[in-house]
Amino acid sequence: LFQRKNIQQKTIRKIFFLICINFLAFAIAYIFFSNGMAMKYLFWNGKTQGIFPDFFESVKDSANLTPYNNGSIYPPFAYFLLFIISRFIPQSGNFGIDSLTPNGVIFSFVFFAIISFCILILIRKIANFSRIEFLIFIFIFFFMPAFVFMIERGNIVVLTVAFLLLFIKWYDSKYLVKREIALICLCMATCMKLYPIFFGFFLLSEKKYKEILHCFVYGTILLFLPFSFMGGFERIFDFINNIIHISNSTFSDSKNFGYGYKINVTNIFGAVLEYLKLKDTVPLHVINKVLLVFVLVSSLFITMYSQKKWEKLLGCALMCTLFPTFSYIYNGLYILVPLSIFLTECMDDKKNINFVYAILFAIFCSPFPYRYLLQSLPGQNKLSISTLLDFIVLVAFLILIIIESIVQRKISTKGVQICLK
Repeated sequence: LFQRKNIQQKTIRKIFFLICINFLAFAIAYIFFSNGMAMKYLFWNGKTQGIFPDFFESVKDSANLTPYNNGSIYPPFAYFLLFIISRFIPQSGNFGIDSLTPNGVIFSFVFFAIISFCILILIRKIANFSRIEFLIFIFIFFFMPAFVFMIERGNIVVLTVAFLLLFIKWYDSKYLVKREIALICLCMATCMKLYPIFFGFFLLSEKKYKEILHCFVYGTILLFLPFSFMGGFERIFDFINNIIHISNSTFSDSKNFGYGYKINVTNIFGAVLEYLKLKDTVPLHVINKVLLVFVLVSSLFITMYSQKKWEKLLGCALMCTLFPTFSYIYNGLYILVPLSIFLTECMDDKKNINFVYAILFAIFCSPFPYRYLLQSLPGQNKLSISTLLDFIVLVAFLILIIIESIVQRKISTKGVQICLK
């Protein structure tokens, strides 16, 4: 039985890697014969400032520890870390905007290279990759649409994912120090991007109530203490107002960014309605609320009632990707957390659905730099094939795992009834 399960696991891994390699090879060939023009379908095409704009704008906002004067939306802990980073870059009157200086380019490259290397090492440890599998996964990782878009924007979500992977690696360690470090990492991830707080439901599903209490203490300190370095606790209201403003601005698309490169459910649904010219004929606000409630409740159901660890983590990741009112494709990096567990958990021989999941993960990780879709839509950025496929994969995961969980619970209930009889 052990040998059969091991063969099953290796077969699923082979399917994942084989699909990824084929898609990646085809994409690279397509980019080559298009003289690189196809790469634009993976990148932001609106107005931008230099390279790694998200990174340098955030570093600039944190340089003087007054981020909330400029409409910044990250929690103060993120700016505290970025303030430390800013001390390693020579400052000038144009600091943080002109990121094409040699100092800016070199430091940014080193920063993202180190974080990416840490992520790869953590995934290798969690997934127990062989040397060949790890080498293949390196190429898969660097060509993921989520990673390509993240590196072009220079978004700190990559650091958040690194914290989450370390949390998953050590949260159930037999060593107390490692367990506490894992909980602190979860809190640091949450205090950088807020949405990783959904991974706290994973601890709840594992009935780790003491750990949840520790997270509450660590999280409260990391969330509020940095305000004392950034103008005082009254800046909390500025922080909240900035988030509300950027959410409303993004929802109304006041900056004409368009529907491109966002994988949240309300964005894709809005794009389809806009394309069909139905946006003004339906109660969009009501429908959006229904969609958000559906995603949240369904993802929570997966996290709380699924029996597999990777499915629980996927439910948390779905809340971080589909639920936000604006979720760019770089948030797809959260899927690396359940993927690393999926590739290492022992598979049930009778559950052929795991082959489907492997295919879905492979599609999600593969680039599709072929064209834009629904090009008649307004805005600077159009909907790319990679964006739409990533969204479809996430929704497919959501629906399939809910069905699997319901069927599994019915089978378990019938089994108990038979035993009682």
